Amino acid sequence: MNEKLIISLRRIATVLVFWLLLAFLIPVHETLFLANFPGIMDSTYLSDYSLQGSIIAGLVSTALAAIIFGVLEEFYFRVKLRRKSLGTIAATKTGIYLTMMVVLNTLGSFSYNSFVLGKSPMNPAVVGKVQIYLSSAAFFNNLLIYMVVLISTIFFLLVNDRFGKGMLWRFIRGKYHHPKEEYRAFMFLDIKSSTTLGEKLGHTRYFALLNDFFEDLTDPILEYNGEIYQYVGDEVVITWNERHFHKVIPCFFEILSKIEDKQSHYLSKYGEEVKFKAGAHLGYVTVGEVGVSKREIVYSGDVLNTAARIQSKCNELGQSLLISEALLNKSKLSSTYSHRHLADILLRGKEQIVPIYAVESV
Repeated sequence: MNEKLIISLRRIATVLVFWLLLAFLIPVHETLFLANFPGIMDSTYLSDYSLQGSIIAGLVSTALAAIIFGVLEEFYFRVKLRRKSLGTIAATKTGIYLTMMVVLNTLGSFSYNSFVLGKSPMNPAVVGKVQIYLSSAAFFNNLLIYMVVLISTIFFLLVNDRFGKGMLWRFIRGKYHHPKEEYRAFMFLDIKSSTTLGEKLGHTRYFALLNDFFEDLTDPILEYNGEIYQYVGDEVVITWNERHFHKVIPCFFEILSKIEDKQSHYLSKYGEEVKFKAGAHLGYVTVGEVGVSKREIVYSGDVLNTAARIQSKCNELGQSLLISEALLNKSKLSSTYSHRHLADILLRGKEQIVPIYAVESV
């Protein structure tokens, strides 16, 4: 299955599980709360209250809400609203989700009262109960609770996208509160002849081109389990953990295929084709949180410097992709790719030689 689809399904499943847990706990809490007020369960509105019915109705409506929310977020809003202003995004989502919550709350009430009264959902007695519910404080209370949960979920997803896949959870756990060593691969990828391209297009149009370019990179990077570490000018730095070292090279060629498919877009919009180059290396790096008012997770070590230097050799050697021997040995290259040794580079301030290889798709 496509890795991007797997990631989207996992996010939807996470939302579904979290919301169902809340849908179960809320009626349980309500029942325990109401039990502290003698006589309240004998009131006209709550005389036929059923915890079981409340849980069933809540789980059904919440499951529907979570699935609809997840599908909209992953397969519609993520694409359609990607370039919209924050205000437009907030207004659009608020209107759609508020309508969704009203509809699902109403369906939940039909489900609940049908269960409690033992009658069909369209029975006049059930309809009457639903009408009473929709004009009661309980309806607006439930609507408020679900909107708070929904807004919190949207905020979580936005922050997770802002920091990158899995980074928010690492911040919460404090995984990198104290520096630690990790074995990682890094790829430095940037646009060829960027200075010339920038002069031709001007700052504004060149920035728009960069934005399109980085957007086109995102799906292939996610599909091959890469993490976007940094954007530096016209360069993007991508990293992989040890489990996915074999995906570094296929990721590059997937990006290449995606950009080649989009060349007509770049030509029609900017009058220029986009070409890029990349260098990749792996090894141990130190990773930890830095900063006070603006905290970031930062990687440091010779691995990054070496990857950057390998990439800088692409123009000199006339290649689009250069990798170190260390990465080549971990890449498990299939017959789809060919490689050849091109040069050795000497690291600054060291006497260590790093053999570099060109990799091409057969």
